[in-house]
Amino acid sequence: MKFPAKIRIAVTSIKGVCDVTHDSDGRVIIADGIEAEFLQILSTVLKFKYELIIPEDRQWGTKQPDGNWTGMIGLVQHKKPTWATIFWGFPHAFKWAMTISPSGRSDYFLLGSWIFGISFLSRSYTAVLLSFLTLALKDSVIRDAPALSKAISGGTYRCFTFRGAWITHALEASGKEATRLIGKAMDDNDWFIKPSIEGVGDLMDEGNTAVIAMKPFFADHFADRAAISEDYFFITQLALAVRRGFCCKEYLNRKINTIVAAGLYEKCSNHYNFRARLKLGQNRMQGFDHINPLSVQDLSGAFLLLSLGLSFSVVVFVLEILRIRLLK
Repeated sequence: MKFPAKIRIAVTSIKGVCDVTHDSDGRVIIADGIEAEFLQILSTVLKFKYELIIPEDRQWGTKQPDGNWTGMIGLVQHKKPTWATIFWGFPHAFKWAMTISPSGRSDYFLLGSWIFGISFLSRSYTAVLLSFLTLALKDSVIRDAPALSKAISGGTYRCFTFRGAWITHALEASGKEATRLIGKAMDDNDWFIKPSIEGVGDLMDEGNTAVIAMKPFFADHFADRAAISEDYFFITQLALAVRRGFCCKEYLNRKINTIVAAGLYEKCSNHYNFRARLKLGQNRMQGFDHINPLSVQDLSGAFLLLSLGLSFSVVVFVLEILRIRLLK
């Protein structure tokens, strides 16, 4: 069966993944992002033209009580586009979690030696006084999920994610209590925003706020404004949601598998991530231009400890001299 010459594809605008905009004629185009290059490769291989459409609510899609879907999935369900690009890291229909534990003594030995090694190295580094006297002290930030969960429970932090995403479902189904608490807090407090730079930027300016989304989004647009955590909740994969009855699903799957096996999708991802990391590195280097020299106040704690130590030494020295004279 011949592959269709024209395809309608539903998309949403996510910076770093699918940067959607409009051209001079008002048509929807993907200006940048990982999906832009991948879609170009796919259309070249399958020899088709495509038309992009954006859902009215600009969401991926959530299931409604009546069984219908909103967002891109809703458009595919009602056969308006042929397919939609979604993040398929956690199925909507299933809500269980799996934890893989060590199964043998060798696994426990390896894990134990690793924990001991990183604990020793980290404590050895922080024990050196010069390791934290190089730069002026800064306010600490939350960098992992347990700390974020504790801050949310204490009422000192809020946590947002993009509206229409499935992230909260995955968090609430996690095997970790801290992760479940974060997902439940977002649902209970309606901590959702539209996927836009302006919306996330406004939250960052408010302070005491975290946003959960794809790392390329932050690395490309908020490297100089926010602390990007190295911790993550899960790894997602991109998938095509194809409408029911599409003629060439098996053929499309074979071509996508060929593209992925050839490393072309990885090339698209690495290409974009390289640019994002390059920009992140440039922003970090520029950030050092605004660092002020250490002041006496920054070093007051170290000087106080030094003074106390010297004073105690002098007292001990005097007592030793007096003791020797008294014994004579």
